[in-house]
Amino acid sequence: MPPPSRVPVRIDAGWVEWLDVGTLRFTDPFFENTVRRAGRRAERWTQPLESLTGIAPGPGPAGLIFHVSRCGSTLISQMLSTAGQLVLSEPPPVDDIFRLHHAGVFS
Repeated sequence: MPPPSRVPVRIDAGWVEWLDVGTLRFTDPFFENTVRRAGRRAERWTQPLESLTGIAPGPGPAGLIFHVSRCGSTLISQMLSTAGQLVLSEPPPVDDIFRLHHAGVFS
């Protein structure tokens, strides 16, 4: 299992791209903002996707916020983050997993 400071930033059919964010917290309005901020000094590397099979899943999300534009979801996300919750707003790796599953890569 990767250390907690390593975060998947992209998932493709054959590999996962990781970024070591160190002690950086996800406090920006969107996942990509924090990744961009960390990316200036952080190490990136890739790992074959099949090497992750057999790893026990971690805890699931405590909640999901589905939204439409201009509904206040960013405000709610920022409030939860300020309260100490880990909030990942629109993380591309989640979208990658759904797309790959829809394409039949994941079952």
